[in-house]
Amino acid sequence: MYYILGLKNSGSRYEHTPHNMGGEILEIIADDLLNSKIIFSKTFMNNSGDNLEADVRQGKPEKLIVIQDDVDMDFGKIKIVFNRNNGGHNGIKDIIQKMKSKKFIRIKIGVCPLDFFGRCRKPKGEALNRYLVYKKLSKRYLKKYEKIAQEVKEIIQTIEKEGLQKAMNKFN
Repeated sequence: MYYILGLKNSGSRYEHTPHNMGGEILEIIADDLLNSKIIFSKTFMNNSGDNLEADVRQGKPEKLIVIQDDVDMDFGKIKIVFNRNNGGHNGIKDIIQKMKSKKFIRIKIGVCPLDFFGRCRKPKGEALNRYLVYKKLSKRYLKKYEKIAQEVKEIIQTIEKEGLQKAMNKFN
């Protein structure tokens, strides 16, 4: 059995913001993930490790799947990684610190806004924080949630049935 945590800030103020995509996608597909233990985020992003119960933190980290946002990837692009550093994501940093391991699976969902030509236009400085944490996603981006959710669900089901390597080969 896998434990699945979708990262997000708690509170309606942060609903439908780029930083909340991981948690919101998990909420969409949770009922379809019957072979996993779903962990809904109840904290702020920087304390994401607090969502993990003691048995998860002390168990096998490779049985944890974290769904997160990634501002360095084009909006909607998905990538599976394992045993990687936090990449500047404070939620991942907290999980690594509290689990004392980075050997867990991450499903990264791109949230970088796209320009007219479909290229990533990552905000800089304080604008990056405002975009990630406070800016509500437009209808154009919210329409992509269902497609993203279905792909994330397929990834998790493939990991459960065929293993991480097969999922990485198929989806990366």
